[in-house]
Amino acid sequence: MDDQKALRNHSTDIERIQYIEKRIMGMQEEADETPNWDGDFAFLRNDEIYWMGRDFLSTISNSENTLPLVNERLNNEHWPIRILFSFISYTLSNPEQEIDDAYPKWFDTYRETDEDPTYPR
Repeated sequence: MDDQKALRNHSTDIERIQYIEKRIMGMQEEADETPNWDGDFAFLRNDEIYWMGRDFLSTISNSENTLPLVNERLNNEHWPIRILFSFISYTLSNPEQEIDDAYPKWFDTYRETDEDPTYPR
């Protein structure tokens, strides 16, 4: 089952958030088990963050209620959760931007403010 279908099977935003937290951490675990010589898969990729965020955003019903739940995760000890929810928060906070335009703008800004997002907080 793809992520968007799985997310639609959950009835609340908190269930969807818990799903993507578990999913992104699972993706990171898979990447951690991949040898570094296989660089395309040994790290959590930008496109994986983008699509996970996009799938989540396509399933929420009320961004005003969702944004506080998302923002609670911005200082999570696990960097994949922090970076994913930072993107989701940025997108929810800038509804006038198309998601395809928002991602590169967010990513550039995120890199400037946090040069090593994998460093524990």
